[in-house]
Amino acid sequence: MRDNEPTGLTIVDVGSVEQRIAELGLTAAAKLCILPRYFFSAKERSELVYEQSTPDLKVLFRQAKLPMDKLEPDGVKIPYVAEHDNTLVLPAVFLGLALWSQNPELVNVALGVTANYVTDWFRGKLGRNRVKFSVVVEKTEKGTTKQINYDGPPEQFKDLVEAVKKSLK
Repeated sequence: MRDNEPTGLTIVDVGSVEQRIAELGLTAAAKLCILPRYFFSAKERSELVYEQSTPDLKVLFRQAKLPMDKLEPDGVKIPYVAEHDNTLVLPAVFLGLALWSQNPELVNVALGVTANYVTDWFRGKLGRNRVKFSVVVEKTEKGTTKQINYDGPPEQFKDLVEAVKKSLK
């Protein structure tokens, strides 16, 4: 699923995260959670996979004391995919209305943790580096949702951070 050229920053409307969770037989998420690849396009739960970087981001979010929701029901495991090149593919992160409306500072913490991870991951790596990351923001209780995607050089990752902050206003 790798494209040859980065697409930069894009913002798209997506369906309700709550509805997709129900359709895929997952556990409800109201605050912050990591979404697997193909979350919005999978026809069934077995098509979902987590990015290779997911465990690292989960640990960093826990260390930052961010309240994480778990999507997998008891007894269900979503597999991980491993890809090896100069592209860091981060898992999509869902920012639920309950998280950012009650404590907007937690969004800054989550984005800061992610930005630091990107910086550390590319430290000392030569060549044409690339990062892919999506943030899914629930805008209203009715499920209006925006997906903010970044696909480009790590040096411009701050563009995604600014776009997310702007979308919350």
